[in-house]
Amino acid sequence: GVGQLENAERLHRRIVEVYESASFNRQHTVTHATVFAHMAQLAEILDQQGKVLEAEAQYQAALVFVQKCFGTRHELAAEVMNSLGNLLRRGGKLEQAETLLWRSFEIRKEIRGGTLGATAIAASLNNLAELKRDQGCFA
Repeated sequence: GVGQLENAERLHRRIVEVYESASFNRQHTVTHATVFAHMAQLAEILDQQGKVLEAEAQYQAALVFVQKCFGTRHELAAEVMNSLGNLLRRGGKLEQAETLLWRSFEIRKEIRGGTLGATAIAASLNNLAELKRDQGCFA
């Protein structure tokens, strides 16, 4: 329920604050992946609560963080681009959403290729199809 989401939001905010206040270097990739996971979970929780602007800002922060730690063509970058793109699509920001969803698809296609990443690639294509529907391309 709502109370559980609020508790989860508080917990993830605190975890992100603790990690952000500490000094980490690139050698701590497990820690970076953990920080990213909490940032992304916080954004998802904010979205579920209807706090769209806060969710968007948190996804943006997660994207900057993951690109800084892992690079711009990393699967975690593709994951957050996909989530942010969907949030923007639902909010009617279709051009911004399209850019992110295409970038996510391209990264996933490049990194995962073949059948190994078929599920992630299919999810990206589905999200792009939903965007095109929202743009009126299938009228």
